[in-house]
Amino acid sequence: MSERAKYFSNSVFDIVFRIFDRKMTAEELEIMFAEKDRDHDGFLSFEEFVGLETKIEKAFKAMDRDGDGFITKSEFKKICRNLTTEQVEAAFAKFDKAGNGKLNYLEFCGMMNARKHSASSSPNGSATPEMAHK
Repeated sequence: MSERAKYFSNSVFDIVFRIFDRKMTAEELEIMFAEKDRDHDGFLSFEEFVGLETKIEKAFKAMDRDGDGFITKSEFKKICRNLTTEQVEAAFAKFDKAGNGKLNYLEFCGMMNARKHSASSSPNGSATPEMAHK
């Protein structure tokens, strides 16, 4: 059983399934997790679990002004006005894995999750208790 499945089997999700008398195997939990973790952060938020739009999905849609499925540097800069051109360039250099000057949704999630995880880490690099439950 994977670590994710172990977490799931001892989580609020397991309790919810027990209430509805639904037993799930570790494999079923893994599949459900993979389908529902739409922001690719390794956790399931309440929004993801019940099918609501996540904060990351909302942010991506707000930045993707032309709706083409990508965020350009120009679109990014229009929302993040406080960032310098150099900061935007550095972010794209780090997270634009395709090297096309745009961020797709998965690349955007990587950037947002890196920011979230670095903000949630304690000084010694381990996760804080708040990070354990999204």
